[in-house]
Amino acid sequence: MTLLSFILLNTALVVCDGLATYGFSNIAGLDVFLARLLGVSIAFAALFMVQMRARRRHASPTTLATIISGITLIVSFGLFALILTRNPAVQWPIAFIVASVASLALGIFGYRRALKRRNSEL
Repeated sequence: MTLLSFILLNTALVVCDGLATYGFSNIAGLDVFLARLLGVSIAFAALFMVQMRARRRHASPTTLATIISGITLIVSFGLFALILTRNPAVQWPIAFIVASVASLALGIFGYRRALKRRNSEL
């Protein structure tokens, strides 16, 4: 998986997570933390479905991208919860955007570094 496809995949996961969180929070009336946890779970399910489909199409393994994307989702939820518990005056969409951008930057940096390391070992 190239770096650009990794970025696009994680951006799509953030959008999926955000829409699910919005739906569970505002439309269904759930607590924001529970809604975000459900949104992350849906994003994890989408990640594994996309990765399984990519494995069937291409012979190259995508385990590295799956692991880093999963870590990115977990970090995003952790930052989101930390921001909202430390400052309850912040609205949850702002906390979601900040946490998502920060975790996406971490994921891009980590995946780029892992690709460089894997290519240097070959």
